Amino acid sequence: MLGSIVAVAGSGSAALLLQTGGMTAAQAPAIDRGRSDAVLAEVKRQMKDALRGVHNGSAEAARRGASLARVWAAQIQARTTDLELRTLADRAVRQQGRDAILDAPINHKEMASQFREFGLTDAEIAQLDLHGPLDRQARAAALDRLLAGGITPVVDRAVSLLTATADRVDAGGGVLRPIAAFAGYCDDLCLVTDLFKTEMEIACALAALGALFPPMLAFAEVCGLFASFWLMMLAACQLCRLLFG
Repeated sequence: MLGSIVAVAGSGSAALLLQTGGMTAAQAPAIDRGRSDAVLAEVKRQMKDALRGVHNGSAEAARRGASLARVWAAQIQARTTDLELRTLADRAVRQQGRDAILDAPINHKEMASQFREFGLTDAEIAQLDLHGPLDRQARAAALDRLLAGGITPVVDRAVSLLTATADRVDAGGGVLRPIAAFAGYCDDLCLVTDLFKTEMEIACALAALGALFPPMLAFAEVCGLFASFWLMMLAACQLCRLLFG
């Protein structure tokens, strides 16, 4: 349950000392990293369940996805703050050139592997828009947003949309019927899925630079987080259209 994640994430150093019988200063970072890895693994497992729940029309699953997004982002920022991520991205732009990031091809094999971790089948992955032409203008805007605000604005937007979707599903009572006011919301929700896709592409392109400059691997988790947002928004869009037209 989500409460178990919060409990693990909030465990204090005193509890760790009791469990390990004391540790050296050199051991502490490794133990903290191990705790963080365990939290992230559980978050991803539960995000997989939440995604399937949204596909099945669950408002509660959408809310759970929003809560999990917060926990996942907090774990990323405990390792690398927004300011540090922005600094790394800026360094990549200066050293590699803006065009190299904007024109970076999608690693389809890597993305397919990530999507399988979220429970997608090969047939479902094949239906995703991964092989279409790159939207360079949208990518440039996504890179600028990252440079300006880090990952927090993206997380806030995802949480807000998932929560709003859950509220509308509850208000509609799960009944398949057109609701004019909600149809407008569905239009906006489905349109914004493209923003999450391009933000995922930029984060993954930056993570790929880790082969040249290892600190850029900090974006690997951001890539995974943003991938989960895109999948969640696609599922929410489909649910909204199904319920409200």
